[in-house]
Amino acid sequence: MGFSIELRRVKSKARTGRSAGATPAVGVVERYVEDGELDAAVRRIGASRLPILAGLDPYTDHRFQGDSVRRLGAELAQVNTAALKPAERKVLDLLLDWSRRCAADPDLRIGFTGD
Repeated sequence: MGFSIELRRVKSKARTGRSAGATPAVGVVERYVEDGELDAAVRRIGASRLPILAGLDPYTDHRFQGDSVRRLGAELAQVNTAALKPAERKVLDLLLDWSRRCAADPDLRIGFTGD
């Protein structure tokens, strides 16, 4: 079982006081479909080292934003991915990149949708 993982932009609630400019499009910014590599990476590294990812239920949709996405990024930044297979490393590297982008842009979210 795998997840469809999406980096999504939501409508901004921030008011800057500036004149209106180009508004970024809302919806899916990027999508990645994994087929069990995430679960394999968590098992190989250890659920205690990646508790947020270990807690994902493949039968439930999950959304990460704000503090939860910052915690996810902190977890991912601390793990050594050298022992992982390339596909496992790719999904963790992608999530680390997306979590950093979410931390820099409050209108971005990461969503996991199970099979």
